[in-house]
Amino acid sequence: MSLIFLGDIAYPYNNAVDIKKLQHLFAGKIAIANLEGPIIDDLQHIKVYDSHKYNLYSDTAVFDIFKALNIRAVSVANNHFCDFKEQGNNTIKLLAETDVDYFGTKSKQWSYVKDKDTTYALYGAYTYPTGGNRRRPLLNLFDAKAIVDEVKALRNKNKEVVIIIFIHWGYELAFYPQPADREWAHAIIDAGANAVIGHHPHVIQPIEPYKDSVIAYSLGNFLLPQVMYLDKNLQYKSDKVLEELILEIDFDQKLIFIPYKVCYRLKEGDLIQEEVDKSTFSAPFEGFSNTDYLEWFKHNVEQNRYPIYRTYKNRAKIELNNAYIKTLKTVRKMLMMTGIHNPIKTKTEK
Repeated sequence: MSLIFLGDIAYPYNNAVDIKKLQHLFAGKIAIANLEGPIIDDLQHIKVYDSHKYNLYSDTAVFDIFKALNIRAVSVANNHFCDFKEQGNNTIKLLAETDVDYFGTKSKQWSYVKDKDTTYALYGAYTYPTGGNRRRPLLNLFDAKAIVDEVKALRNKNKEVVIIIFIHWGYELAFYPQPADREWAHAIIDAGANAVIGHHPHVIQPIEPYKDSVIAYSLGNFLLPQVMYLDKNLQYKSDKVLEELILEIDFDQKLIFIPYKVCYRLKEGDLIQEEVDKSTFSAPFEGFSNTDYLEWFKHNVEQNRYPIYRTYKNRAKIELNNAYIKTLKTVRKMLMMTGIHNPIKTKTEK
């Protein structure tokens, strides 16, 4: 049986994207996606926590997308799911009334999807750099050691279950994983996971085979059109956000990595099929030790103003990085509130 993994979905109004060209790829398969924001059934009575940011969401028409593409489960562990007051809980209620399962909350970290004799255990979490824990007590915040311990316990209990870690991590528009994320991805596979699938950067990051498993550090967006979300016009500075990845993994015969089977470019509300050679996004750091990758990363990756997450084993350093990012975001918000900094375009601006 094949599983298809998808990146971020935000579908703010019906027909925001034409999916007809996609449907044939999903026939007879199970799809798993990241739901980037809540599903809102009444925009007239919503309240946002922060009006100085993009607040992403989907219209209830997204359920038609789920059905058409055989999306069986969605992760809600991300930095936009709790953008709106009460809408996170409301979305969970809406999902509970459908055949689409959810995972990635504190009370429901796992989703178990069954197909014939195979059980797929899907785990959802988000890391601090993608948004922190403020106003997100509903969601499952990444804990490096706790997840490793859980996977070890599940693997010892069930040797046959297929364990997939589906995680929201890294920096937006970053083309390579943080050293800490790569080190941890290897560790979680050592603990018994079959695959690690990442999202959040909105761009594709390399795919790295490790042992008999696969690590897809970032799939990029899936359905996240650059259109109006409430009063703000979502626009990215990089065209790389238009490169989107559908990743299919066949677990029936053995764990087979089928990389970049089809890549879609989102342009003017349409989806254009484009064949991509599997070597296009192969990891240039495949086989590197953790130390070697850290050195390679420092010399090849531009970090701009953000700190490097070197390892999750140094808790004090992690907390320092988190505090630094929180300070940057606070300063940015203050500059936006005073009008000094205005990176977000509204519907009245061009």
